[in-house]
Amino acid sequence: MFAPILFAVATFVLKSRFIKATEMDFVTGLDEVIADTYDEPPPKNFWEKFWRWIVSASPASLGLVHHAYMRLQF
Repeated sequence: MFAPILFAVATFVLKSRFIKATEMDFVTGLDEVIADTYDEPPPKNFWEKFWRWIVSASPASLGLVHHAYMRLQF
C-alpha cells in the first residue's frame, strides 16, 4: 500500500514523466558496452584457474547476499 503512494509522491516532487519506448535511445554508447564485454580465455594452468576463482569470489557467488536477505524476511 505504501509503494504506490511513495511512487506518486516521488513522481510529483521530482516532476518526472514516462517516456515511450519509441522515444528511448538504445544505440548511443552501445559500441562502448560491446567493447567492454568480452569472453576471457580459459585458464592455462592451475595458478590461472586459482586466480580466477579468487577474483570471481564475491558475496553473491558465495551465497552471503541470499543469506542476509533471508534474515531480513519475517
